Amino acid sequence: MLRETLTSAGLFLIILLSTPLTAQSVHKGVPDEPPLASIVQGMQRAEANLATQAPYQVLREYRLFSGNNATPNSHVLATVNFRPAAGKDYRIEDQSGSRRGEQVVRRILDHEVEESTRPAEEQAGALTEANYDFDYISQTVLDGHPCYLLRVKPKRRDKNLIVGEVWVDQTSFLVRHIEGELVKTPSWWLKQVLLKVTFNEMQGAWLQTDVEASADARLVGRQSLNSHAVACQRPNIVAATTMPTVAPQNSHKKQPINRVPAEVLFDLTRKLP
Repeated sequence: MLRETLTSAGLFLIILLSTPLTAQSVHKGVPDEPPLASIVQGMQRAEANLATQAPYQVLREYRLFSGNNATPNSHVLATVNFRPAAGKDYRIEDQSGSRRGEQVVRRILDHEVEESTRPAEEQAGALTEANYDFDYISQTVLDGHPCYLLRVKPKRRDKNLIVGEVWVDQTSFLVRHIEGELVKTPSWWLKQVLLKVTFNEMQGAWLQTDVEASADARLVGRQSLNSHAVACQRPNIVAATTMPTVAPQNSHKKQPINRVPAEVLFDLTRKLP
């Protein structure tokens, strides 16, 4: 589902970043560490297996911010459905604040839906050897999970690719976190786009659970978009027959903090005053 992750358009080209990468450098770790090529191959196998996981439905919360304002300009709730072979579809459940928020979220989700019908290795932001070089940095621990930390560098300047770091679970070889900067901004309006994408298991499904994207936009300053997976249900889990209702955020603030994508800023920022 890294492929969910670098995916498509609006105030922030935030999509779900697809993943798998390969090795170009020589691994110089300690003997009990697997070669870099083995880590990459494990990532690719794990990513490919996600396309066949059981159907799920996830409720996501999106919040858009301007400048250093702690109060979002817009709040959107959307339900995303995944079915093997068929891919994804979505439904907007609620929105408050600026209507721009819904426009941005629809563009992001439209791109995610489109990418979900393609093989993982063919998705725009896929971490494959065709798109990236990467280096082994170290072993580390992320939220209690032992991980391999890799540095990734795009082979070309493309708005769907990032330069940064990837945390790979040592047991499952699934990507748990991606953090970096788009190697090429989507337009002249943007000076820099930073992304953080987190993945976790929910109800037995491996999902992009949190995305933080921010950009320095010319004339209008910093713009940011956060998304958070509020809940997940599986058809085979009887207890999860109804998704929880989440009220639009007004005075009550919910702080959320993974696959990412990249097309989110230009269309939104050019409409800003």
